[in-house]
Order: sequence, then C-alpha cells, then structure tokens
Amino acid sequence: MSEEKRVLVICNKSEVPLVEEGARHLEEEYYVEIETIEKIFSIGVQKYLLEMIELIQKNPSRYDGIIGTRDVTSVFVNVICEKTGKISTSVESMINSQNKYISRLIQRKAVPESTPDFWLDSEFLREFPLSPPFFVKPVRGNVSYLSQKIYSYDSLRNIITENMAELAHYNQYFLESLAVASHLSNQLNLETCNKFLCEKILSGPQLTVNGYVFKGEVKLYGSAKAVFMEDGLSFSHHEFPYEAPQELDKKINEVTSRLVEAIGLDNTFFNVEVRLDLEEEKVYIIEINSRPAFQFVKTVEVVNGINLIRGMCDIAVGKEPAEEVLKKGEKRYNYCFNFELREPEDREIIRVPMKTDLEEIERNYPGVTVKNLVDANTNLSDYKQNPKSYRYCLIDIPGDSREEIEEKLEEIKPLLGYEFKE
Repeated sequence: MSEEKRVLVICNKSEVPLVEEGARHLEEEYYVEIETIEKIFSIGVQKYLLEMIELIQKNPSRYDGIIGTRDVTSVFVNVICEKTGKISTSVESMINSQNKYISRLIQRKAVPESTPDFWLDSEFLREFPLSPPFFVKPVRGNVSYLSQKIYSYDSLRNIITENMAELAHYNQYFLESLAVASHLSNQLNLETCNKFLCEKILSGPQLTVNGYVFKGEVKLYGSAKAVFMEDGLSFSHHEFPYEAPQELDKKINEVTSRLVEAIGLDNTFFNVEVRLDLEEEKVYIIEINSRPAFQFVKTVEVVNGINLIRGMCDIAVGKEPAEEVLKKGEKRYNYCFNFELREPEDREIIRVPMKTDLEEIERNYPGVTVKNLVDANTNLSDYKQNPKSYRYCLIDIPGDSREEIEEKLEEIKPLLGYEFKE
C-alpha cells in the first residue's frame, strides 16, 4: 500500500462540509487538512503566507500538495506553491486569469474570433466606442460583484466614483499576496486591477465549461448551462450537463485548449464561461478561471461520478486525475441542477437551516446537497452580492427529468427554515 499523502485545502468556511464529505471517500490515499479563508484574514494575509512558506521550506514533507477552491484561495495557494516548489499553476497564469483586462489582451491575440470588444473604463470614457447599453464589470472581482448592464455614460461615471474605494479595499489582499511573490511585479496588473472593464453585451446560451490541465494536456468533463432570473444578471440555476450542437462543441473544445495554453495554465482545474451564438455557430469568451467551479462540486459528482476533491489532490501531488467510481449503491442521475436561492431586496436574516433540517432533507432526498451562505442575525447585504439580488443558499438537486428536479425544489424550499425580518 502506498504511503498516505498529506494535502492542505484552503477554502471558505461554508465549503468545509463539502470538502470533508469529499475527503471521506479517499480511502486512506490522502490525509486532508483544512484551513479557512476566515482564519487567514484574522491572522493577516501576509503574516499567514510568510509563516506557511517558512514552515514548508523548513519541513517540505509537511504537505505533499496544496489546493484551493475559489479565486481568493487560489491566490494564496499559487503564491505558497511557487515559493515552496509544490505543484500548482504559476502565479503569473493566475494573474492572467484573475485580471480580466490582462486576460482579454491575451484572448485577443490567442482566440480573436472568440473575444468580444472591450475597453478599460478610462479608455471607454475618452472614446465612447459603444452606445448604451453596454456591460461593465470590475477588472478583478467574482460572483458578479459590481457587474451590470449600463444604460448611460453618466451611470458608468457614477459606478466608478461610488465604488473605487470599495474595489481597492476588496483587492488589497490580492496585492498583499502578490507582494510575497516579489519577483513578479507585473506593472500592468498593479495599474489596472482596481479599474472597470466595459464590453459589448453578449447574448445566447451561457455555459460554464469545466476541465483540467495536467502537464500541458487539457481535458474537459462537462458544461453547465446558466438560467437567469428576470433581471438578466442573477443566476436562477445551472443545469448539468449541457450538450452543445456538434460543431459548436468542437469549437468550445478548440477555443478552450488554445485559451488555457495562452493564459499559461498548467497542473490545475479550471473553468471557462462562454456565450454561444447558435445561429452563427460562434463561441464568445466571458472569462477564464484558474480554479475549478467549486459551486458545481456535487452537481458534477452525482452525474459523472467525478470526485473533484480527489482530482484536485491528484494534480497537487503530481498524478493524473482519474474518474472516481461512486460508492456502491449510490445512484448516478441523468441531470443535476444547481439552484441559487435569492431575495430581490436586502433583508435581515432571522433564521438559517439547522443541522436537523439538513439531516431531514438528506434522508428524504438522496443526492441533494444544501450549502447555506449566510448567518442568522446578519443582513443579506453583509455578503458580497451582484447589484440586482441577494444570494443566500445553493442547492444541488439531481434527477432523471426536469419535472422531477423542479418538483423536488418546491418540496425542499419550505424545509430549509429560512426566516427574514419583514
């Protein structure tokens, strides 16, 4: 029997149950240790990174690999790995993904036919290249933070003025982390990460293309289709799997492979968000992320049987990921929808699901996973949100038909026990 590998997983507090559940299936192959973003911020980003780097440099066998689940954690992981020689994609490739302006510049060279027109906010307000409406998003942000459709040039000016300080505050940990990897100055990133990007509005089905790259070879393992709420920005849910028409599917594979290579990603899971023009059979890139779409960790597993935690651990210790066979007796489903529960306005949270609520749902609805994103006695606005709605819960519901899944959703929602102040 091979020696158990030790892997450090850095994740959000709300993701700990998913990580622990995935790690339980690793059959003594991996020992997983968990660190949370919340703890790292309480210690101080640079202090934590410098201490962890020193710890691993003094004792390289402390961890065989390090993985992260989201944009924030991938920053920490890539910096630690680059300074300690552990396996991960490079800090530079992470910057190339997370700084959307730099990413767009690379896309325009590598896959020009799939790159929409774009401008930095300052360039846009000098040239006025598009008539409203147009789309605006931070050069660096996530979960649709401050992203929105804009209907006037004055609105763009107001968004910049009102959010400049908040955006700079949000990105402070990013710049502090990169300062630890001091050999990478990347002046363009420093100059642009707190700005906004203005783009032509894209239409057509929106997909999240999931994959990984290991030793330069790209492999995809399915796409999730986004379904939007009436505001056109907030996700109602994602449907997995989605099969594009054959010719478009070939283009998705080709565009993704060229993009991953150009960005410089290697030895990492990734996801690419795209829009499809079904009439013209074109693929347009929204963005690329140098980490998995962890929101879909259970969405994919109940359909394809892929244990994402195992796959990430495999890459982190230098192994080719393999499809994980589900536990004996556990059913695979034809589909799984990842629902996002939202409120249209800010509200005070009185009650969130109790452990007994979740256990009852688990007993009565096999395969369903609930991820609460908020705490009682807080407001929805205390959490990072898009400008149109307030997300508070994710629910993965598997089934063999759309009707079955939607029926389960309506049955499960009242069982969650959320209460908001009127």
